[in-house]
Order: sequence, then C-alpha cells, then structure tokens
Amino acid sequence: MLAHLIATVPVTLTVTDDDGMSATCVSNVTVRDLIAPMPVCASNIEVQLSATDGTYMLLASDLDGATVDNCVDGYTASIDPITFNCGDAGTAPNIILTVTDQSGNDNTESCVVNILDPDPVANCIVSPLDVTLDANGAASIDATDIDDGSSDFCTGTSGLTYTLSGNTAYDCDDVGTPQTVTLTVDDSTAGGSSSTCTTTVNVLPGAPVAQCVAPFDVILDANGDATITAAMIDDASSDSCGEATFALSAASPFVFDCTDDGLTYSVTLEVSYNGTTSTCTTDVSVMKDPTEICSCVPDHRVESQNPVLTGYYPANLTVMSAGTVNPGADVHFKGGESVTLLPGFTVGLTAKFLADIGPCDPE
Repeated sequence: MLAHLIATVPVTLTVTDDDGMSATCVSNVTVRDLIAPMPVCASNIEVQLSATDGTYMLLASDLDGATVDNCVDGYTASIDPITFNCGDAGTAPNIILTVTDQSGNDNTESCVVNILDPDPVANCIVSPLDVTLDANGAASIDATDIDDGSSDFCTGTSGLTYTLSGNTAYDCDDVGTPQTVTLTVDDSTAGGSSSTCTTTVNVLPGAPVAQCVAPFDVILDANGDATITAAMIDDASSDSCGEATFALSAASPFVFDCTDDGLTYSVTLEVSYNGTTSTCTTDVSVMKDPTEICSCVPDHRVESQNPVLTGYYPANLTVMSAGTVNPGADVHFKGGESVTLLPGFTVGLTAKFLADIGPCDPE
C-alpha cells in the first residue's frame, strides 16, 4: 500500500555474483496517482422543500452515494451552488456531482434529484373551543370548526384533506369534561405527507327556553282566595339536559283574594339552568266564582274597568260602571240600593248582563 499519493521513494538495487560478491546502488522512484475517482450517485434522491419558506439548498452529500477511489486518503464531493424553490416542486432535474481525490484527479456524474413539495402545516384554533348542546342535548363538530388556516407553503390549501380524531359528537354526559380532538392534514401534493395539531373542546349545556301558557283566568275559591304556581304558568319550557328549575319571579303576585277581583296581573316564569335564566310572561285575570261570594262592599265602582270581566259584582249599597261588557262575557251587577250605568257603558253582542237591586248575596 502506498504511503503517499505523490511521492519520491528511494529504492536500493543490490547485485550479487556467483562468488558472493555484491554491489548496490540507490535510485529515486516517483509514485503518482493518475486514476480519477469513480463518482456514484445515491439511489432515489429526494429532497423536500422547507415547510416554512418553500426552499431547499442542495448539498453534495445529498447526491454522493458510494464514490470509489483507488487510494484511501479520501476525496471531496462538490456541486455548483443551487437552491430549489416552490417552482421546482414536482420536477426531477439532473445535477452534476464532481468528486476530486487528493491528487487532484476529478470525475463527474449526472444525478437525478426529485424535488418534493413541502409538508403541510396543521394549525388548530386556540383552545378551548366552546360547543353548546342544542335543544335535544346534542352537538357535533367537524374539521372546519378546528382548522385555523392549515396550509402548504407552496400550494396553499390545494390538495389538502382534513380529518378529525377523538370524540366529535357530544351529549349531556360530556358537559364539564374537556374533550381533546386531533386535526390531521394530509397533503397529496407532498407525496402523502401529513401534519397534526390538537385542541380542547368544552361542551356547554344549551340555554333553557321558557314557554308560558296563554293568558288565563284564576277563580277565587269559596273563601275568596286563589294561588298560582310555576307549574300553572309553564307550557313545556325546556333545557337541553332536562335539569332546569322553575320559579315565579319575585315581582310576580301569586296569592290573590277578593281585593284582586276583576284585576289582571302580569306573571313572569323563570327557567334556570347552569347559571342561565330564560323568562316568559303571561297575564292572569282574577275572578270570583259566580256561585261563591266575596265580602260585599258598600260602594262598588267598576266604571274605570274596561272591559268589565265575567263575574259577579255585589255591593251593599251601589254598583256603578261605565265599562264595556265584551261579547261572550257574563256579568252580574247587584246593588243593595242601586245599580248605576254611567254614560259609555255598553254591552257587546252575545254578552250576558244582569243588573238588579236587592241583597248582595248570590241568587
């Protein structure tokens, strides 16, 4: 094995005759390496553009496979400087690889370089994503709810497909339990490469929906009393998970007596769940039962009431009214001394109206 690629080596020649006599001389031998290395391209050379700027600076080491040289002191591989960009994606140019040994012998080989599109970059929305259950206690999400501009640097969103993994369909059992979902972005233009990101989903119950019954009458009992409850006002109010509470608002009257006879009150129902309250309002008209009696009053004035509601209006002394008895109403005035119908008093068609003088007890 030679110790140098280019060297002068002294060589001694010794000559011996048959009588054993010898003589020597020294000669310098110059050793030269004149054999160039044999470059070998790597197999299936692929380089991928950067996902952040869409470029790739090619290196000689990307091309050199198993270059062979007759000497073992090494060689250098080089190429002309070249940087690929998005316009080169999908092409396969031939690049010249040059290898040079320590003696200055060089050789070249043309190598095919396959340039790949960048990997996609998956971007998820900032956690958490709040998802509210619908009236049926259900909700679901898809990739469009999670994606926040995932893209390929060179091709944008062209060739990208999006899939979600993890729980993506929710019900009441998921309320209060954070759900982790993963977005996978596949890029067909980058040889099937993919990228992922994750986000957290908070499942929230749907807001309650208050629904009140239509306006209705409440009839005073034999003692002249009546009470209403939230259940009497509710008309299938709902919340997504069926756990709402029902109550009349603090400002709503719910206990009535004879002093409320003929009056109409606005009553508000409050339906609450998970810190959210929904309200609705209906009207409650207080009436006494014509077959029962409230305390007779000395002077019963109903002229300001318009219309005059169905009911029995007894007075120890006088009943006076300028109101309107609407069609379909059934009104009975009874005064111990007089019944006075003031100007403006009218009775609609199909209404029933009776006025008489006598004791205020019902007939």
